[in-house]
Amino acid sequence: MSRVTHYDTQRMMAWLLSKEPYFTVTVQSASAPFNYSFTPYITAGQSFWVDWGDGSKETFTTVSSSEKTHEYSSSGTYTVRMRGSAGINRVRISPTNAGQAALVIGSNGNLDKLGTITVTADMFRACPNLAMTELTGGITSIDDYAFQGCTNLAITSLPEGVTSIGSYAFRDCTSLALTSLPEGVASIGIYAFYECTSLALTSLPANVTTIGAAAFQSCRNLALTSLPDGITTISTQAFAICTNLALTSLPEGVTSIGNSAFVTCPKLALTALPANVTNIGSSAFYECKGLTNLIFLGTPTSINPNAFSASGANLYVPWSSGAVVDAPWGAASVTYDYTP
Repeated sequence: MSRVTHYDTQRMMAWLLSKEPYFTVTVQSASAPFNYSFTPYITAGQSFWVDWGDGSKETFTTVSSSEKTHEYSSSGTYTVRMRGSAGINRVRISPTNAGQAALVIGSNGNLDKLGTITVTADMFRACPNLAMTELTGGITSIDDYAFQGCTNLAITSLPEGVTSIGSYAFRDCTSLALTSLPEGVASIGIYAFYECTSLALTSLPANVTTIGAAAFQSCRNLALTSLPDGITTISTQAFAICTNLALTSLPEGVTSIGNSAFVTCPKLALTALPANVTNIGSSAFYECKGLTNLIFLGTPTSINPNAFSASGANLYVPWSSGAVVDAPWGAASVTYDYTP
């Protein structure tokens, strides 16, 4: 029989920890006593078990949507272990008390042990010290406000099963450094990645058809060069102040470009606008100084008077002077009756 070494023991312990059948939350306080609260949304027939990490354990079986609070008598770091029965459809890990929320410093992200495969609305909202690095458990969606304000969140990837990212889901997650999104993602909600200044996506999944207003506003490291073919609307402020955005074209199906959609995107390098574009909103291309010569492949019904302000763009259009009102729409020049 071969001898079990210290290295073998360490590997086994690491494997066991990786297979831990619980969802964990780590809380830390330098003072005592202190409270930590979370909210399991329990319906009839469901149960929720928690080990508070200080020797106290509880099981909740009563229908409830109220916070469960535990008081710790001593300062320090505690690992709270949780399990929920199958069918739990929502759990809020973040306390509603902002002071308590700041005590949350980590989690193993093993959501299926809570009885859910959704990062539910508000789950980790406003936990600025949360240092979670991964999500596991067959997750299919990231709901509204799930991680808003988690400024230390350092997830580098999302589970492949995710198909939707809700409104404000990662707003102000300034440490979030995703380089890609799962291929199944079809919708990205309003303000989903607002002010995610470390977000470094170079492409979006081909299945994406909806990008909400301000979804990527102020994502200064966003370096997309193209958008999915299914996009038909560039929503208001969708890519505002994305200073590294380097799109060279827009999908042929785009019909509308919203107010301030690309405001202050100096590296935007479009050479043409699709034939189907019918509307261009206020300040849509404001300060997009990379637009030198821009060809219109169709004739919009409406272009806001300030659509191209401070861009210095020279526009080449297929219509005659006066056919679309409010020229020159803030552009440096307009060449009419242009044929590519």
